[in-house]
Amino acid sequence: GDFYRDESEEPARMVGIVTDITEQKEVEEALRASEERLQAITDLVPDLLWSNGPDGGTEWYNRRWHEYTGQPLAEARGYGWLDVIHPDDRDSSLRNFLRAIEGGEPLRQEHRIRRADGEYRWFLVQAAVLKDEAGNIVRWYGAATDIHNEREALDVAQAAQVEAEAALRARDDFMSMLSHDLKQPLGVIQAYVGLAQRRLGRSDVDMTARIGDNLGKIEAAAQRMTHFINGLLDVSRLAAGEVLALEASPTDLVGLVQQVVAEQQQTTERHRLHVSVLAPELSGVYDAPRLERVLVNLLGNAIKYSPEGGTIMVLVMAETDGAERWSVIQVRDQGMGIPTADLPYVFDRFRRGTNVMGEISGSGIGLASAHQIVKQHGGTIAVESIEGQGTTFTVRLPLSSQG
Repeated sequence: GDFYRDESEEPARMVGIVTDITEQKEVEEALRASEERLQAITDLVPDLLWSNGPDGGTEWYNRRWHEYTGQPLAEARGYGWLDVIHPDDRDSSLRNFLRAIEGGEPLRQEHRIRRADGEYRWFLVQAAVLKDEAGNIVRWYGAATDIHNEREALDVAQAAQVEAEAALRARDDFMSMLSHDLKQPLGVIQAYVGLAQRRLGRSDVDMTARIGDNLGKIEAAAQRMTHFINGLLDVSRLAAGEVLALEASPTDLVGLVQQVVAEQQQTTERHRLHVSVLAPELSGVYDAPRLERVLVNLLGNAIKYSPEGGTIMVLVMAETDGAERWSVIQVRDQGMGIPTADLPYVFDRFRRGTNVMGEISGSGIGLASAHQIVKQHGGTIAVESIEGQGTTFTVRLPLSSQG
């Protein structure tokens, strides 16, 4: 307002305007209260928060920043935050930050921030830009999230992966060496057996028969050892995720089954292995040594997981499915069976039935190998089982020629 004076210069009257600013004060009070609430919220956040001006200079931090770094606001303002960045990360972090400022693009990077006690921890740093309608940068908002434990776990996992890969290479080298070192003497044994058999053809008949029988057993054992070594190599390849190179040729499947059953019968006195052949002639183009290993695994499991003994039935037959003809081999035991919950994982590597863990030894590799071999033949292998009553494995192989 203004004062008006009379002729003697004494105040005579005052003229003024009174404006109601209640609403303005309420708005200011509400804004102040809102800022206090926002400050209280940001102080509760475990992340380190800040805001920057358009030029990138930091103007505000939440309480967590000051508690973690020990930096007072006066030191942290502007580009003072660089003082708490690990020396090895400082230059790259600043370059990335300035590049984001210049381009007006969001920032995302990882670097180490020094804690008040001097320890450095890894943080994920992210910053977003706020622009006005004209596209000018108004402010930056940033947050740093502690990822130190995750980084350490990742480092441990990567180190473990490197170690595992080295172990796999060492295993493959060992398997290759083992194969070479064992196959060489086996080859010598088989060569001398052949030579002895040829010489015996000119000797006494009775003596020839007896010695020839023993030589035959030696040769058969040497062949089985060769197959065993090849099986070890297959397991190694499958464990490395490789596909087996099949060596298929015409194969008498009935004869192969009968041979394997006869050999497996020699390994047990408590079990009776019975073969039922419903298709006297079943021939296909298969990798016979590998199918032999499938049958050895199925029959070996049937014996091992029937500790009380009993009959093991082997059924060989043919099936027709539309235009396709299949050879079918079933192996049925009366043993421990497989828990229902374990059935979906029977053919997974290193998985075994929970009812045999700690009771009966095993690697959990054999069925996985069998599954892969059958699959590569274009066939299927399935399992049915009731715990405590027994298990049936069914192998179906196409009778058409294999590539």
